[in-house]
Amino acid sequence: MFGIGLPEMILIIGVALLVVGPEKLPGLAKTLARQMVELKRAANSLKDSLNEEDRPPTNHDDVLPQVVELTAQSPQALPGDQWVHEQTQDPIEIPHQRMPSDLEFSAINVGPVG
Repeated sequence: MFGIGLPEMILIIGVALLVVGPEKLPGLAKTLARQMVELKRAANSLKDSLNEEDRPPTNHDDVLPQVVELTAQSPQALPGDQWVHEQTQDPIEIPHQRMPSDLEFSAINVGPVG
């Protein structure tokens, strides 16, 4: 449990006995045990809900009408398809930019100095 051995557990109980006192130690142990059980329950609940979200739905009846409707529309152009088609037909115009290899290096072409 948590990688704690018997010597460490005895040390923890001894320190708790000194700090809390022998009268309150059983009540503290009960409260701590309850909190651990509730924490474990909450962790299991969270894990179960995440696993349920990851699981694919088994009943596809609620999605089937939408799939049939969209399949029936697929040969036809949906609204907005024509506009997108027109916008993407024009070639993209990129202005010519001079690259460093196109530039003339006047310092190199000047000649000998002196």
